[in-house]
Amino acid sequence: MIIDSFLHSTLTVYPQGSTIDLTPFLDVWNQKWVVNCQAIGAGEQSIKHLAPYVFKVAISNSRIVKVEDRRVFFKYRKNKSNRWRTMALDGMEFLRRFLQH
Repeated sequence: MIIDSFLHSTLTVYPQGSTIDLTPFLDVWNQKWVVNCQAIGAGEQSIKHLAPYVFKVAISNSRIVKVEDRRVFFKYRKNKSNRWRTMALDGMEFLRRFLQH
């Protein structure tokens, strides 16, 4: 799955060519942000903490089954289960959950 035009008002998901309105997500960039920056020494502890997250993604492309009728179908496993299941979410809900990661 290739995601294109992320910061524009619509998102095109290939190969199906579905579009999703991203306007509700763009307002976040117009808000004032509060950033808490504190000195933590040489920074080694923060790097150790952040390192596992740098190259992870919320969901890999191989788990996305299809995009159809503005819905995203993907595979997942419940905790303590080896069985794969399929879930379908509205495109906006899928993006909302994805962006939380």
